[in-house]
Amino acid sequence: MIGSILSCKKTQGNSLNKNVSQEINLNKNWIGDIIISDLSFVKSINTSCKLDTPFFGRSDKKIKEDNTKCVLSKIKYDYSKLNSLQTKTFIGSIPPEIKLFIKKHQQEKAKDVDLEYQTYLYIEKNKIISDSVIIYESINYSEALTVKNRYYYLNKDKIYLLDFVEDESGSSVEKWSEHKIDLNGKISLIKQEIIANQNTSIKSDNNSWEGIYWLYPYDLNSQKVGNYYVNFFNDNKEFGFSGENEFNYKINYNSVDNKLYIFDLDDASSKNPLAIIYKGKDKYYIKSNLIKLERSDVKETKNGYQINWAKSSDDVPDSPQ
Repeated sequence: MIGSILSCKKTQGNSLNKNVSQEINLNKNWIGDIIISDLSFVKSINTSCKLDTPFFGRSDKKIKEDNTKCVLSKIKYDYSKLNSLQTKTFIGSIPPEIKLFIKKHQQEKAKDVDLEYQTYLYIEKNKIISDSVIIYESINYSEALTVKNRYYYLNKDKIYLLDFVEDESGSSVEKWSEHKIDLNGKISLIKQEIIANQNTSIKSDNNSWEGIYWLYPYDLNSQKVGNYYVNFFNDNKEFGFSGENEFNYKINYNSVDNKLYIFDLDDASSKNPLAIIYKGKDKYYIKSNLIKLERSDVKETKNGYQINWAKSSDDVPDSPQ
């Protein structure tokens, strides 16, 4: 008899949960992409999105091929529209007392972060916040050429979260998780997958690049003045030209193997370097669309133009080289 009563109560409970789930309606503009809930899709990201050639210097055709091969291209939901949220936005309810809202979160930016966006999902029961979770995140570390992302998908009372990283080696998953909102307005973890990142790159010691690089663009017997230069010190990093039509950029950088990629500090969104310095056995070379040479004794190689290097300004000769 007792067993029959317990069985009856369990059946009624399951029926109640099923009915409640069927009554949940969420605003489809804010639920994310359903593919985030597919674990087989998630597990294919690391292999399909790993680059087989260096990130920089790829042709437009190669970039298109890499993007098509990477399964992240299957995501059709535009998560960046969350960055434009201005107020707390109601997206649905779980009968009888739970309401769901999303809101963009503003916080003080860390020193090594250039851009940061976060959106929270807030669970309210009886007009009191009972729980919350970050459902969308995009953090850009331009100096490290890394973007950390969190994407989501909401399906009735289920929350799916995908954490992944984009860097010069491609895109790779850190974690995937599935959560559930209960009738008390609490979020509980149902399932979690930690996926190992096999996308690795070899980064060289930044101190090994320290010094002054310069290139005189005119014939050595010319009366014109000016040098293309890169100052690379802990307290001063810049790329510029000191002659007619001079320019100067404060720079970010990334060093990979024997190459130093130089970026405009004021344009954190750009993925195209201003210049690339290549370190040979005992020579340095520079490649940049900003460099225009008039001299005939310096020829451009596959790594760019050979450039002079000195440990400090005291070691730079007065006469052109």
